[in-house]
Amino acid sequence: MSLDLAKPARIASSLDKALRSAAYRSAESHEDRVWVLTAAVSDALSPLVPRAEAVRRELALRERDRRIREGFNGRNHEALAAAHGLTSRQVRRVLEGRRR
Repeated sequence: MSLDLAKPARIASSLDKALRSAAYRSAESHEDRVWVLTAAVSDALSPLVPRAEAVRRELALRERDRRIREGFNGRNHEALAAAHGLTSRQVRRVLEGRRR
């Protein structure tokens, strides 16, 4: 049985790119950084796997939620909702920390 070094090399390369990425550097928490690295490994193993797309979607939602929290001034639920294509109730849920 031969060792296939292509996958470990792809994983290492993908992790290296992820660690240098803006998404990783701007992650608010350890959990967010783990999501970035998980997406990198998923992409390295198989970019066509639906789970990799789900991880990327989750990252995008986390980034959107972060922008909503940063942009909230105490009274601008409606403006944030319009800017992000959400309802004001969805914005309130994001701010409460229970997106879904």
